[in-house]
Amino acid sequence: MTIKATVLIYSHSSCEDVILVCLSRIEKYMPWAKYAVCIDNKVWFKDRFPNFKYDNVYEYDNSTPYGTRLMDVLSQMTDTYIILLHENNIFVDYVEKDRFLNVCKEFDNLNGDQLRLFVSGVSASEKKTEMLYSLINGYFYSVCPTLWKRESLLKLVTRFKHLPYKEFELSNEMQNYAQTQLNNYFLKHKDDYIFPGEAHSYSHVFPFTHVTRNSQWVNNGTVKDKFMEDIFEEFKIDRTIRGMFIH
Repeated sequence: MTIKATVLIYSHSSCEDVILVCLSRIEKYMPWAKYAVCIDNKVWFKDRFPNFKYDNVYEYDNSTPYGTRLMDVLSQMTDTYIILLHENNIFVDYVEKDRFLNVCKEFDNLNGDQLRLFVSGVSASEKKTEMLYSLINGYFYSVCPTLWKRESLLKLVTRFKHLPYKEFELSNEMQNYAQTQLNNYFLKHKDDYIFPGEAHSYSHVFPFTHVTRNSQWVNNGTVKDKFMEDIFEEFKIDRTIRGMFIH
């Protein structure tokens, strides 16, 4: 069975420096994946990033709330599954194709609606396969990297299309909807570990790190600092422009 899925990168034209890192790293560490971008200005994006191999670029109306933006983009897509990835979640190692596709097949067999691609916001769970766990209690919706059944996410964002980004996952009504209406799973590898100063784990199957907070570069622990230093060096980033968010 073939799993039809697209990585959907959500971003904004104000994040040009981070977009460059995101696109470069997905093509380096997940070169076999089909990916698309949704952004507020399609012409601007294509002018700034002409040499990348994205499958499509979707433009959202910048005057609308976050939920409406996603609703409009998802309604144009046809994939059974998408991986929703905001541009500040950056790959730091290779995503092994066969292992990841096997995870996707297991998720499909479980008839899941969402699969959080790392351990975060979990207080109770039940092991279903070697690496897939059902989320019994905790944080049921997150904007962090997640494999979604597209139709399920489309229904969710349509229901909450009025919510802006900063209120989206903080809404009690949203969390209750995700808990009661969706089949929620998360991915956990035996060698995953918690980032110092963070509430989420490093994922060996989907290895990424969250690089900005409050529009500043994140600095919060020796392991994560090494990932960040590699990014700063590779892309010749002047960290003083954004500044550093220090835990």
